[in-house]
Amino acid sequence: MKRSLSGMKRQQGVPPRQETAAEPETAPKQEADQQALRETVEHYGKKSKAELFDELKRITGETGMDARHMDALAQQIAPMLSKEQQQRMYEVVEKLRQ
Repeated sequence: MKRSLSGMKRQQGVPPRQETAAEPETAPKQEADQQALRETVEHYGKKSKAELFDELKRITGETGMDARHMDALAQQIAPMLSKEQQQRMYEVVEKLRQ
C-alpha cells in the first residue's frame, strides 16, 4: 500500500487544509504597493546608465553606506543573479568605492 501525507491525515482525522483568500484589508495595501512599484520602475526606466549610476552614488552617500556594507549586500544578492549580472554588480560596487 502506497502511503502519502494526505492519506495519513485522513486516517488520523485531520481535516484537509483549506485555501483562504487574502484578507480584505490587505488587498488595498497590495494594490498600493504594486502602484508604487510601477511608478518607481517608470521613473528609473527613463534614465540613462550614467543617470542611474549618479542616483545610486547619491543614495549610497546619503545613507552612509560604506564599502563593507556594499560588499555584504553584494554577497547577499549575488546568488540570485546570473554570472553576467554578478559581474556587472561587482563592477558597479567597485565604481561606487571610488
